[in-house]
Amino acid sequence: MNKIGHTIGGASAGIIVIDFLAKQNSLNGMLLGMPSFYTLSAIALIEASAYIGALFPDIDHPIATAGKKLKTTSKTIHSLYGHRGVTHFPIFLVWTSFMMYIFYLVLNPFISIWWMYFCYGFIGGWISHIILDCFNPDGVRLLAPFSQKHFRIPTGISIKKQRKNQKNKKNTKKTLKFKYKSSSAKSNQFCFIISTIFIIIFILL
Repeated sequence: MNKIGHTIGGASAGIIVIDFLAKQNSLNGMLLGMPSFYTLSAIALIEASAYIGALFPDIDHPIATAGKKLKTTSKTIHSLYGHRGVTHFPIFLVWTSFMMYIFYLVLNPFISIWWMYFCYGFIGGWISHIILDCFNPDGVRLLAPFSQKHFRIPTGISIKKQRKNQKNKKNTKKTLKFKYKSSSAKSNQFCFIISTIFIIIFILL
């Protein structure tokens, strides 16, 4: 999956989180029968954090959008764990969520509520990233570090491998080279369909 696919997943995760919080009466704030500025601000924050969370796991790849923002950190994580490594492990997501909750406990009430909205969106976006990567041919190690088995959900969509022209190898400098598989338009359409299905299911629950 590429940036577009994960952006679609993140936006959908944000909608699901907003729907969940609304059903829990955690987004109260009506003015003259319309959502108040408070509610609209909360919704905007959740969607923004879901977008960040949906792209964050690919910080382990220097060429990905998240990796480009923090190049040094990205190269370090990539050299230690490779792509779809620790940032794609559910157990690491659980640990990060726990640390976010600990931080939530020490914040003052006003800031903590906004931090909660951010965390809900961020974690939702992160989960969407892992789920969508399960549809990738390489799959995800969902039980790592206890098991290195790759879990993959077959889709029948093949990703074309780009052939690089190996001519003109004049520059032979020792530099780190990273390969990144770009998804086709079909896979992005697939992300949209899957995300829509998840939205409908969660809204109807």
